[in-house]
Amino acid sequence: MAGKAWTVLGPIEPSQLGITLVHEHLLIDEVPAAFELPAQASQRILARQPVSLELLGWLRTNGSISNEDNLRLDDEEVMAEEILRFKYAGGRTIVDATSIGLGRDPEGLRRLSLRTGLNVIAGSGYYVAASHPREIESKDIDDIKTEIINDIHVGIQSSGVQAGIIGEIGTTYPCSPNERKVLQAGARAQLETGAPVEVHPGRNRRMPGMILDLLEKEGADLSRVVMCHVEARLGDFAEVKSIADRGCFIGFDLFGQSWTPYVFEIPMPSDGSRVHRIKQLVEDGYVDKILVSHDIDNKISLHRFGGHGFDHILLNIVPLMLKLGIAPEDIHKILLENPARLLAFT
Repeated sequence: MAGKAWTVLGPIEPSQLGITLVHEHLLIDEVPAAFELPAQASQRILARQPVSLELLGWLRTNGSISNEDNLRLDDEEVMAEEILRFKYAGGRTIVDATSIGLGRDPEGLRRLSLRTGLNVIAGSGYYVAASHPREIESKDIDDIKTEIINDIHVGIQSSGVQAGIIGEIGTTYPCSPNERKVLQAGARAQLETGAPVEVHPGRNRRMPGMILDLLEKEGADLSRVVMCHVEARLGDFAEVKSIADRGCFIGFDLFGQSWTPYVFEIPMPSDGSRVHRIKQLVEDGYVDKILVSHDIDNKISLHRFGGHGFDHILLNIVPLMLKLGIAPEDIHKILLENPARLLAFT
């Protein structure tokens, strides 16, 4: 597998990846991990209603995780239409970072790839503790490591679809014992497979450094690790740089999300603020460490439901980058070269 990127249809040359979104969700059920029933009786009825225009304002301001339908992306017809917009805008590859506990659907990803002609890369490992299956309690680190390696070398479940990335591995703050086991297993699986790793850090600014400490202790290659969601975890440039200086990629992967109701230690920035941060990092010599994406995991992020869609970065953010003075060759690195370097197995 060395030197190849591994898609749901098999290996390809990294040069064939093209413009890549490194952290998205095409088919996902996030209810076990994120759903919160509203406290108010008058709003609880909204939790069970299908997403609609009438609900959009409530969903965007305080209800995106309080509506079950919003947290499920399970319609292949709709998803094919949505990701084709990314393709028509010039995109070529999407990494589906859906891990165990989020309703992974490897065969559905394969169908979407065949239907649209896009490269799709599937994930392995476990998400946050709230979504873990009960049997994880009885598994040790090496049991989980073997499971991840099997996803990569043999295929996910009985689908024959092989994972091309370890992740997203989910953590909360403080990190639970089982989340810690999964991180350790992911590091060990990386050593044996040469696969890249994506980590979802818990919502605390100390978590990215703590995660890298643990991975490094297990012998992981940090240059093959993506620290996701940095714009919502790290508050200033010094913190972001300190993580990048340890060798990992930094994921500005929440483009389009400024309305999220999650309570973060760091306020969720606007897209303009994200681009300004990226510009400063580029100027300070960190362009080789930057990755971008949207982390679409709910209906109201899709065009059909009034959202920005998978083509948002290409249609809206790239022009803003150019307007603010980020050089075309640096944008090329962020969208093509950096993902290709990450996704090629070592």
